[in-house]
Amino acid sequence: MFLQSGLKSHIALSLHNLGLLECNLGNYSEAKKFCEEALALNRERGYKRGIANSLHNSGLIAYYLGDIDQANEIYEECLSLYNSINDKSGKSYTLNYMGNIEISRGNYKQAQKLFNESLAFFRELGDSRGITITLNNIGTTSLFYENDKKGIDLLEESLTLNREIKDKKRNFKFAYQSASTDLYYGNMNKR
Repeated sequence: MFLQSGLKSHIALSLHNLGLLECNLGNYSEAKKFCEEALALNRERGYKRGIANSLHNSGLIAYYLGDIDQANEIYEECLSLYNSINDKSGKSYTLNYMGNIEISRGNYKQAQKLFNESLAFFRELGDSRGITITLNNIGTTSLFYENDKKGIDLLEESLTLNREIKDKKRNFKFAYQSASTDLYYGNMNKR
């Protein structure tokens, strides 16, 4: 339908969404193809938000495929675009993914810096989902890489907030991480 109408913005959005779907299904080569097509159309149109969104997904796919350097390069361009259009939400999620890249590289202090920057924007925006994800990332990094018990508090704050927004999938993940933390520190009678 959109192909017949010739509306490139709708075609790009459809390709973007197909890329997300394939990525969520674990079909990264298909996801990459759709994201590259969406990116090309957005670049052709000069649509910065579309370019940034397509780059964001391309960075995620590169990360999942294990190409950390390419993912970081893509996210750097993505971050620059989000900054240029003052998209704090896009910037927040990008900083968060860049933090994950730094963890993969073993740069835990840089990861914490990126996560904290991301968290500040999520708090400013009131993005509860982004806050829970980022608190979880900061807590996990603090706990396991710095052996810092403040990580437990951050994980519990993340779980509590996540329960408030009723994200069942993340509730399970965060509860599991919190229980694993208690087990690690010998606090199983706490719950």
